[in-house]
Amino acid sequence: MSTFKVNKKFAAQWGLQHPAIIQAPMAGGITTPELVSAVSNAGGLGSFATGYLTTEAASLGIKAIKVKTSRPFAVNLFVPSEIPVEPEKLQAFQKQLNVYREQLGLPQEDISAIPTLPKDNHAELIDLVIAEDVKIVSFTFGNLSTKNIQLLKSKGVYLIGTATAVEEAVILEQAGIDAVIAQGYEAGGHRGGFATPSSYALTGTMSFVAAVVDKVHCPVIAAGGIMDARGVVAALALGAAAVQMGTAFLTVEESGANPLYKRGLEAARKTSQDPTALTLSYSGKWARAIETQFMRDRKKDLFPAYPFPHYMTAPIRKEAVKQGKPEFTSMWCGQGINIDTASKTAAELLEKIYRETKEISAALAQESKS
Repeated sequence: MSTFKVNKKFAAQWGLQHPAIIQAPMAGGITTPELVSAVSNAGGLGSFATGYLTTEAASLGIKAIKVKTSRPFAVNLFVPSEIPVEPEKLQAFQKQLNVYREQLGLPQEDISAIPTLPKDNHAELIDLVIAEDVKIVSFTFGNLSTKNIQLLKSKGVYLIGTATAVEEAVILEQAGIDAVIAQGYEAGGHRGGFATPSSYALTGTMSFVAAVVDKVHCPVIAAGGIMDARGVVAALALGAAAVQMGTAFLTVEESGANPLYKRGLEAARKTSQDPTALTLSYSGKWARAIETQFMRDRKKDLFPAYPFPHYMTAPIRKEAVKQGKPEFTSMWCGQGINIDTASKTAAELLEKIYRETKEISAALAQESKS
């Protein structure tokens, strides 16, 4: 059986150019309507992240994308979970953050007060994607409820879940999810797992993709450290139906990454060492970022449960960007940052990947005949 013939079905289903490239849904303002629509218009699948957005902001974003493209795009949801309130950890963390607030000239916070979290709008976002007739929904940090899976599928929505362990991929497929993102250890940003301890869900992308392909029958989407055509070809050869890329899109013109973030990425790209590390420091959930002094300082802390630290550190990170101090802010980034994509726009990046994928595949085919 030809793996490449199978892979083309996923691209054909959504009218994507082969190989199917999905722009990762990076929360925090990165996936602007301009980026999502540019990727979709160039033959890939743009993804709009709703994580941390109000329902109103998510609605405006989806509507703006629909104005800019008539092609398919995905909307990404965070799956909510129980959030334990641990006063001692919250107080200790708030006390530590006050040190950084002082350095940045921010007001001190009352360490005895329990921070307020935004309301859970997951149900509203489900209603929103249905009302906006979104045809592809991806999600992370868990599995959707049986009720929501049935509801979305009854509306013709294609569902894509995120796994960081083979066990999770099997759970998603058995629940009726249409495709699974196999997120390897190299991936930037937050780990998307949910059923396996983070310390065990640390398999490299290529090994992980092959293992998941062997255990599930649904399409598998490779994610983690893939920056160019070489990684795409490798993922396809392992049986991936598509490739999801995030870090590669962070520095293109349409990205919503702030200038300080982009400069940090460009500097990291020039180093010969791995500038990234996994950390709990900014959000309380394991995530890969360019290592900063803030991350090194907080390595031994006992963190409150996600998403408390995310909202507690947000003003510090925002002020650090304003003051041009990268040592205090989060710069999510995958291990493939050392690979220079040399692309100014999303369309240029995709065109380069499509062209070079064909060249590499042709060269490999010729090599096999010799």
